[in-house]
Amino acid sequence: MKIYSSILYRQKGLSIVELMIALTLGMIITVVAGSIFASGSKGYFVQQEQSQIQESGRTAVDVLSRAVRTTSDFGCRSDWTVTKIAGFVNRINTSPPYAYNYGTNPLDAQVVGYDGTGSGWSPNIPSDLPIPSNADKNSDIVTLRGVTGSPAVVIAPFMTAATDAVTVNTGNGFAANDALVISDCMISTIFQVSGTPDTTGTLVHAAAGSPGNVNNTLAKVYASGAEVYKLASTTFYVAPSQFSSNPSLWRIVGTNAAEELVENVERLKVYYGMDPTVGTDNTKRDYSPNTYVPANATGIDMSKVISIRFSMLIRSPNDNVTKAYQTYTFDGTATTATDYRLRTVFSSTISLRNRVL
Repeated sequence: MKIYSSILYRQKGLSIVELMIALTLGMIITVVAGSIFASGSKGYFVQQEQSQIQESGRTAVDVLSRAVRTTSDFGCRSDWTVTKIAGFVNRINTSPPYAYNYGTNPLDAQVVGYDGTGSGWSPNIPSDLPIPSNADKNSDIVTLRGVTGSPAVVIAPFMTAATDAVTVNTGNGFAANDALVISDCMISTIFQVSGTPDTTGTLVHAAAGSPGNVNNTLAKVYASGAEVYKLASTTFYVAPSQFSSNPSLWRIVGTNAAEELVENVERLKVYYGMDPTVGTDNTKRDYSPNTYVPANATGIDMSKVISIRFSMLIRSPNDNVTKAYQTYTFDGTATTATDYRLRTVFSSTISLRNRVL
């Protein structure tokens, strides 16, 4: 009996001290495991936000860069500063609406900028430029004009008079009222096309339509080898996204409805690199910008702009990414955020290759 009692004594349960130690160890393990999981989740969340910033930034820079590179392209002529040569004729009616304003010489209106002042833009935007009222007035607006897409080659039957229609292959992508430019590397003519050019391949340039052409006569009789391009007047600005409360980079092409390009673009700043030595005789040109100025700078001459420098402030899609307010520098000014988003500045300087080749 004594042996049996001794065995029972040795086999009794845990003491209260042992139980408390076990519970404490379990809690410590749980807290550590939870901290590791939370840290990993937070790290993954931050990484995802950074990836979104990089993707948005690269896309926005690429879109704007490609538009800058095609600015002032009006056919296969290069060196558009030689304005004494009759190499450029615009047949679209004078005083056209903004989307058709390609100027009267190759440097007139191909680059147009508006500096965001916080309360509006300087110079004031034209009434026929459809910028929405909720566009960001701290961001700049820039319009870039030039050819877009692949050219259509002139084919038979060829013109015999400057008033004749131009023939190209069908399926060219041209539509009635498009602004087109035809060029043979000597003389380029801008005109508004009518009819059904995509299905017929016939490019009519009648003195009719809206805004229409001054007359139905091109600058010359274009022969085999001439090419026809579609022109685009493309305007970029920043406004709220249609999908979220985040800001986005928007684009207006010609008379088309505005389209949202890249979300999370918070600010856009544009500077214009001028080469003041450019003259109409081209004798003093050095192909190098002497200064970069904003769109509202005193004495700015957009006909002498040969490069564009732009910066975009890209923010994370979500808040509560950082632990403290981030201080960032944009356009030379240091700013402390009032939220917990990440922000990164993307910048690029692009030459207007059609003005420096």
